Amino acid sequence: ARWPDLPGWVQLTGQRGPAWLGRRFPSLGLDPLFSDNGDPKLLPYLPPMALGQGRGAAIICPGGNYEFLAPYEAEPVARWLAKSLGVPAFVVKYRLLPDFGLAERREDFAAAVRAARRACSGGPVVAFGFSAGGHLVAHGCAALESDREARPDAQVLIYPCI
Repeated sequence: ARWPDLPGWVQLTGQRGPAWLGRRFPSLGLDPLFSDNGDPKLLPYLPPMALGQGRGAAIICPGGNYEFLAPYEAEPVARWLAKSLGVPAFVVKYRLLPDFGLAERREDFAAAVRAARRACSGGPVVAFGFSAGGHLVAHGCAALESDREARPDAQVLIYPCI
């Protein structure tokens, strides 16, 4: 039973940065997608063990103009993949503007793909990206072409900013 051992959030790096967005929008400060933008993480949505064996995994990069992460492009998609299709899904909380650039977001994307591969062995890893998240997925796949472990097997770009 490897899935029950996963924490609520999977830490992607040991680095932390300023949490400016939570202060700018105080009502969003408690939402993990909006607070602490310098702390990249993965949020797993896992299907029942009977459904999710050997189906690979999906990672989801929500949009938000690289300034925040849109919750409607994260949790509903992850829940649908896990509960309806039996595919383990992982929402990527990547680092945001103004403190971090594309290089740091690409590192977060690569770490997310590696973590999804480790957590759900067997089957392909598919990356879904919405808007700015679609840009991150496309850019990450192109930049990581030679790194098989960090590059997803397929990408689904939903209204990407490219």
